[in-house]
Amino acid sequence: PFTLSIDEDPIREFEFRLRLAKDHLETAERSFNIGLYSVAVHYAQLSIENSTKAIIALFKPPTWSYRPGGELLKLIEERKELKKYKNFLEELSRVVDEVSKHYGLTTYGDIESLKTPKEIYTREEAKKLVLKAKEILQKRDK
Repeated sequence: PFTLSIDEDPIREFEFRLRLAKDHLETAERSFNIGLYSVAVHYAQLSIENSTKAIIALFKPPTWSYRPGGELLKLIEERKELKKYKNFLEELSRVVDEVSKHYGLTTYGDIESLKTPKEIYTREEAKKLVLKAKEILQKRDK
């Protein structure tokens, strides 16, 4: 049976989320390069989500939401040590919540327009999101 346990070690959780973000970015880039634009968008969104959750994990276990921007904003308010990163973290919070819509669209399509994920995304849209995911990971590494 399925069981869920949470690792209470924040460094291990941080490293895990960071590996996830990097793996998802790699998958996004590979998908983009072979023309699978909806797949590239899907994995770019997951990369951004897990980059955000890596930061959250340093202070508390992240929730299972694919829209963790509010959690991050709350941490900025609560933790003094995050004040010097406030601009970056607020931008990350905005971006992660903005791209969260792509999770549903890349998984289920657009029910209003009856478009499949493949029909929704263009090369330009996918490129923009993949580059954003890469930028976030690069900023995080600095």
